Amino acid sequence: METVDQLIIQDQKVWNTNVLHVLFDTDTVDNITKIRIPESGIYKLRWTPTKSGIFTVKSAYRVINDAEYSASQLKFPWLTFWKAKLSPKILHFLWKGVHNCLLVNEKLSKHVRDIDEVCPLCKSEYVDHLLINQPVTITVWFALDSNFVTRFVNQIQKELNEWNEHLSKQAAHTTHQTVSRVEVGWTPPRTGFHKINFDAYFLKVNKSMGIGLIMVDDAGVVGGAWSKNGIADDEVQAEALAAYEVIK
Repeated sequence: METVDQLIIQDQKVWNTNVLHVLFDTDTVDNITKIRIPESGIYKLRWTPTKSGIFTVKSAYRVINDAEYSASQLKFPWLTFWKAKLSPKILHFLWKGVHNCLLVNEKLSKHVRDIDEVCPLCKSEYVDHLLINQPVTITVWFALDSNFVTRFVNQIQKELNEWNEHLSKQAAHTTHQTVSRVEVGWTPPRTGFHKINFDAYFLKVNKSMGIGLIMVDDAGVVGGAWSKNGIADDEVQAEALAAYEVIK
């Protein structure tokens, strides 16, 4: 079965329900039979997300982006955002901040070995820290007009809270999916040695990850534990970063 016309009784222009029930479940068959079969015309492959029926990378990006956030109707107010009377450079900077892709040290250190991942002033280097919580940033905010700062910060905080709530729902929806795991028993290290076990988690919806390490001696006594949160491109990179922390 390679083409749609093989699912149609051609002389009657109706769906061949016997074939459909063999190939698909009942719900899918019901949806297919609701599609009207035209009396004339030719069969042609079309990309429905575009009016012309021709595939484009831009339309594919929109389809993927819409599917990723289809679990909730909440959308970031991008139309209002891009209409703001600000320099394009500032809008682009804020856009990167919302998407957590500003090149702060925490991100650069994953690709450049000699860069420390933390802020040299206060030992923390994440996007929200850079824009909101960093002491120098706070000083700049409070140097501005107080009424403007209050309104602006309250609005930004409101939008961020709604956005983070949306991402949390997406993450919860992702983690509810059933995942089969293979249980592997723990074996102690050789006498006189220590073993470091590590693991990582990864949430595809916002690319957040967490790393956990624990060191145990040959008697099973815990000698130390350590954890860290961050950003990764996928599950493999998260596990690789965990392994890297072990051997550092």
